[in-house]
Amino acid sequence: MAGESAYYLCVNRNKRGMTVNLKTDEGREIICDLARQSGVLMENFRPGTLARFSLDFESVSAFNPNLIYCSIIGFGQTGPMRDQPGYDFMIQAMGGIMSVTSEPDGEPMKVGVAVADLFAGQKAVIAILAALQARTMTGKGQHLDISFFDSQLGWLANVASNFLISGNLPKRYGNAHANIVPYQSFAAPDG
Repeated sequence: MAGESAYYLCVNRNKRGMTVNLKTDEGREIICDLARQSGVLMENFRPGTLARFSLDFESVSAFNPNLIYCSIIGFGQTGPMRDQPGYDFMIQAMGGIMSVTSEPDGEPMKVGVAVADLFAGQKAVIAILAALQARTMTGKGQHLDISFFDSQLGWLANVASNFLISGNLPKRYGNAHANIVPYQSFAAPDG
C-alpha cells in the first residue's frame, strides 16, 4: 500500500483503532463502555496512571468483575523500578541478553528484533489464556502483571544458571555455545 510502512502494518495487523482523550468525561466513558462489554482489556501505562482516571483494575472490575485486565510495562506494577519507563533496547541491555550477544571481542549487541517486546507479548497471551480458563471455573476476572524486564530475564536460561552456579560472568561466544560442543559455524565445502 502506498504511504504505509511495513513495520506499521506488521504491528497493527487485524487491529481497529481509535483515539480517546482520557482527560475528558466523554473519553473516560467511552473506555468504560468498552470495558463493560469486553472480556479482556490490555494496557501499557505506567502504574498509577489509569487510577487517576478511575480506569485501573480495581475501578473497572467494580462494574465488570469478569474482566481480565492485562498490564504490560517495563518493570511491572510493584518493586523499586515500577515507575521507570522501559523499551526493548534498554530492557535487552539491563536484562543481560546483550552481554552474551556478539562476537567474543565485539561490542554488546541487541538481538535483531524486539525480543523483549515479543516475549512479553507471548507471556501475556499465555497468562490471558490461563485467566480465561480460570474465569470459566470461577466466574471472576483478574489483573495480570507482565513485565518486559522479567520476561527478558527468562531468555538467559542456561547463561543465568551458569552464573548462579559458578559466579563467573557470562561471555560472548558469537555463534558458539558456552556449554555444548560442537555448536558453532563451520566452513563447509559448499560455502
